[in-house]
Amino acid sequence: MYFDFVKYWNYHKSQQYALSREPLYKALGLKKGVVSKIWDLTCGTGKDSILMLYFGADIVAFERSPVIARLLEDAYQQALKDLNLSKVIEQRFHLNFCDPRSNSWPRIDETPDIIFIDPMYTLSSTKPTKSLPRKEMQIFRDVVGNDPDADDLFCWAKEHNPKRIVVKRAAKAPVLAPNPQVSYRGKSTRYDMYKSL
Repeated sequence: MYFDFVKYWNYHKSQQYALSREPLYKALGLKKGVVSKIWDLTCGTGKDSILMLYFGADIVAFERSPVIARLLEDAYQQALKDLNLSKVIEQRFHLNFCDPRSNSWPRIDETPDIIFIDPMYTLSSTKPTKSLPRKEMQIFRDVVGNDPDADDLFCWAKEHNPKRIVVKRAAKAPVLAPNPQVSYRGKSTRYDMYKSL
């Protein structure tokens, strides 16, 4: 398994997104020409981070799994060699290989505009599934495991008073926290948006 930021970026460039119809873009509340600062607390493969970067945001991403961190570091270094992507990566994509709650990273005193969370959820053992996740996701789940502290991560995010918190869920998964202001749905994914008080 490997991650490829250049591949992700080039894919997004080829899609000709209608941003006003993109669920994640709407959930994040991004505006064209405005650079929003997003903390991605659960970077994982980096796909969501690169998509948000493509949308024009400044990304501070976190990954606490040492194995996944090594794969992300390799993808980051390869992206720095790409003529089309290197400048964007250097200026607007900041990787931290730690738990964001550890206070062991250099930008902890900053206030983000948006916090994004995509916790790994537990597969139901009581309901049969029609098909297994694709192979990459199966391997990823074996390495990372579940995120039993996702609730605590959400509470930590709230303490930093972002303008909004966006939680990515499977379309039919239960909410991570009650009463999202609005949910934006794609074919298989849902983005629950919580505004700060």
